[in-house]
Amino acid sequence: MAERTAVIAGAGLAGALLATRLAQRGWGVTIVERRADPRRANVYEGRSINLALSTRGLNALTQIGVTDVVVRGAVPMSGRRMHAVDGTRTYQPYGRSGQAILSVSRAALNIALLDAAEHAGAMVLFDGRVVDVDVDAGAMTAEIA
Repeated sequence: MAERTAVIAGAGLAGALLATRLAQRGWGVTIVERRADPRRANVYEGRSINLALSTRGLNALTQIGVTDVVVRGAVPMSGRRMHAVDGTRTYQPYGRSGQAILSVSRAALNIALLDAAEHAGAMVLFDGRVVDVDVDAGAMTAEIA
């Protein structure tokens, strides 16, 4: 049994990333997620399809070893075009010449992070619901379907 344990509410991007990093460092980690497993059901309806991944995000993915999987289908974005009410357009680069942020699939990123968390030893409990958190006692109560 791990010397230190953590329970994380939510298996989204941040929860799965944190779970992976803690599990890699020897923590016993359990994630409670209210949605179904996105690897087995379409849970992304109504959510944004892509997100922009910058250097900070890439560094986090590198730390847990999933950068190659995530950036495989990424689309580089060097800047954005802004349209003013008067019809003028301006271009704003995201960095210096040759630099870009990456547009990645939110669903693919979340799945890669969940796979990494489980591979590192975290347990993910889907279709669960956190019903109470007692910060003083360091306790969380959840209902698992």
